[in-house]
Amino acid sequence: MWTVGLLIIVLLGIWILRKKVPRASVNEHWPLIASRLLSEREQALYQRLVGMYPEHVVLAQVALSQLITVRPGARNRQSIRNHYAHLVADFVLCRRDFSVLAVIELDDSTHARADRQDRDRRKTRAVEAAGLRLVRLEAGPIPSEGELRARIDSDQGSTESLPYAGLSATYGFSPALNTLLPLWLSPIIVLLALGAGWIFFSRALTSTAPKPLNTGSARSASSLTPAIPAALRSDPGAAEEAEQKRLEAQRAVAAQQAANALATRKQKAWAAYFVTSASCEHPPRWEDQVECGNQFMRARKEFERQWQAQQDTVPPNDVIVQSPP
Repeated sequence: MWTVGLLIIVLLGIWILRKKVPRASVNEHWPLIASRLLSEREQALYQRLVGMYPEHVVLAQVALSQLITVRPGARNRQSIRNHYAHLVADFVLCRRDFSVLAVIELDDSTHARADRQDRDRRKTRAVEAAGLRLVRLEAGPIPSEGELRARIDSDQGSTESLPYAGLSATYGFSPALNTLLPLWLSPIIVLLALGAGWIFFSRALTSTAPKPLNTGSARSASSLTPAIPAALRSDPGAAEEAEQKRLEAQRAVAAQQAANALATRKQKAWAAYFVTSASCEHPPRWEDQVECGNQFMRARKEFERQWQAQQDTVPPNDVIVQSPP
């Protein structure tokens, strides 16, 4: 009984203290002042992103609650939302239809604090769980256009290609296991577990079976045998078809590697071809920003023309695009 009485006294004291604290009225003067939305370093990065991606939309200081949401029907919906509801993304790079291409975070020295690290972890988990790409720029000088574009482009496809990337936030694939899987997934998981167990058990029995001795003559004969399954050796047509498929797979891999190498050379050629002028680093006026964007688009168009022309006449390794005068 004395605990109940003590609790009542504490609650009564809190209520009295709240009554004594003056509350601001809507009609009285509020001592407010306007603050700058972006720091100088953030403004520099914003201007650089606008110049680099004139065909995109760059947003600053966007609340995560405007970008992501918890999947309907998920358990602990409000608890999950509370982890990111008050967090803000520094910059959001969007396509023209305002679909998110990347979330860009600009860190500074304050991010070394424990409280900021906790916020960064929660922000990273929320953004990646929603299937969005997160590009984090460490404290220090702002990267150049070439380095910044490489950072953003290299992160493309890291999570947006995963159709169920948001399941980690919805169904709690976390160390804490704060939520449960939906009931319809349980039978599937059980079947997969039984199948994996059967495969493991079958392989274990096979590995314990006696094996024939490998004599020297056997090794020499096996070394001369083509890498074709025994079932196909008796059928020349099937063996030829299998060999043809293997060669086609090798050619496909070689073609993909050549395409990747060509794309890398093209990106390096563009970085050497186009350098932003000093006047376009931080254009103060909207007209200057538009002109800088037009310069970028004209340079890109001319680069593509020269690149394509030299691709048609010069071997890929010898392509050199001349910078404009």
